[in-house]
Amino acid sequence: MRYKQTDEAFNSNINKYGCLFFSLMDIAEEYTGHSFIIRTINKLYYELVDLGIMKEDCYVLDHEKVLQQALECFGVHDKVTYAGADYNSFYTDRKSWGNRNGMFLIMQYKTKNGNGHFRRIFYDSYKPDISLTGLMSIRFYDIGI
Repeated sequence: MRYKQTDEAFNSNINKYGCLFFSLMDIAEEYTGHSFIIRTINKLYYELVDLGIMKEDCYVLDHEKVLQQALECFGVHDKVTYAGADYNSFYTDRKSWGNRNGMFLIMQYKTKNGNGHFRRIFYDSYKPDISLTGLMSIRFYDIGI
């Protein structure tokens, strides 16, 4: 992913809250070998909000559908599965579930100001870097299985 959620080409909601949205798009790019352009990212954002899959503040209501829509931007219709989530009990009382061996993963970290921030291993959508304090969860996704 060559763009950051904080780029001026995106609205203030994406700038502030778009980390999971951008992480899911990064998976789509990795899987397809294609890259998003700014116009497509903005169009996808409004489509997801209009479809009720994501809120205006980028709160993702359906991980599978967001990733599926991102893949479809590249003409790929392979099945997406939100395979599981492994939560760190130090930070949350949410229970881990599902398969922890998915093809792709997104990590959620606690930030110094107490918020959560999603990122991939080799891609962080926020610039400048955020001070992270601990791993809150890992989310696992499968495509084409």
